[in-house]
Amino acid sequence: MVIKWLDLESSSMNYILHAASYPNLHTLGLYNINEESVRCLSTELSVINRKSQNRKQSYESNTGNQNLSVIEYSFLGALDLLNVHDDYIEEFLINSKTCFPNNVTLYIHYKSLQRVTHNFTSDTTRINCGKIDELQLYAETKCSNSSLQEYFPSAKIKYRI
Repeated sequence: MVIKWLDLESSSMNYILHAASYPNLHTLGLYNINEESVRCLSTELSVINRKSQNRKQSYESNTGNQNLSVIEYSFLGALDLLNVHDDYIEEFLINSKTCFPNNVTLYIHYKSLQRVTHNFTSDTTRINCGKIDELQLYAETKCSNSSLQEYFPSAKIKYRI
């Protein structure tokens, strides 16, 4: 029997996932799962949302608020931000909002990255950008921006044209 799609509720997740091997599994639907479990399970994360965040607070207002917690993705290996509004790119790249490990691959459009990082000069996104070890840039042409490599000092930069 080949299982390509599996829907699980969080209470049965551990039993089912440890009971067998699923070599052909392409899609896993998780329901009633808490946020902490998602962060621990996520090694590759694709965010798809082109709409602006409804209740977005600006970074300036967040810097003085000690009640806001940093979201940590301890096991993240790849982050796909190709189909998102700039708000979500900020959410992941500003280190006071999100923390992820070193050696992350980032998939992103060049122009979006350029906007969010203020042409690769913003200090608020520099720490998380320094953790990127592979940058997959989607652009119309290869961009020769010397600030880009300086902003991503550990990254192997690849262009997808």
